[in-house]
Amino acid sequence: YAGLIRLNSTKNNLVRYLPDKSNPNSIASYQINKMLKDRSGVLWLATNKGLSFFSQKNNKINNLFHSSRFDFNSSKLNTLSSSAILKTKSNTLFIGTEKGLFYSSNNSAIGERIKNNIISTQTIWSLAEDNQHNIWIGTYGDGLYKFNPATQRLEKFDVLKNIVRSSSRNFIKSLAVDRNNNLWAGTWGCLLYTSDAADERSSVDLGGRRIIKKKKKR
Repeated sequence: YAGLIRLNSTKNNLVRYLPDKSNPNSIASYQINKMLKDRSGVLWLATNKGLSFFSQKNNKINNLFHSSRFDFNSSKLNTLSSSAILKTKSNTLFIGTEKGLFYSSNNSAIGERIKNNIISTQTIWSLAEDNQHNIWIGTYGDGLYKFNPATQRLEKFDVLKNIVRSSSRNFIKSLAVDRNNNLWAGTWGCLLYTSDAADERSSVDLGGRRIIKKKKKR
């Protein structure tokens, strides 16, 4: 809850970025939930009061709803808490919020909410893209979803239903896809991953791949 702090290791100094109502180019909030640096060097900041981005070229903070490059005003993204950011291989920006999933591409420059009755009511905690361009969605309390942007199809995966009785399996804090296209998911209480080489005795099949429960070390 201390804003954004930038360390310059060469000059050995710190610069702190804080919200300022009188400055439209200040950071949106003190609370930063997630950060993402894309291939162009832009640093995206998901906060509890919307989305900001830091341009290293201009050396300043911008807010999406004040930027001509994107327009999220119609969806009121600036009033929502954002917890997840994903920049896909096709350059589409996905933003997970407390009220669903939003997206914007440099081609359309218009931000839209994913029109799905299930996802639009969820708090999105984490996002990841696999090699088939599916978007994996981790939620707060409703488990794991797979979204196909091309077909707009949404599927739910409760892969630990018969292994973990606790509802903690439905709180997906983090997601990542590795170079072998394995999906890693961090939940409350355990770590999961998909792998063709998984041990069948402690795994669940997921479309040709498997999910393994990894217990925490004590």
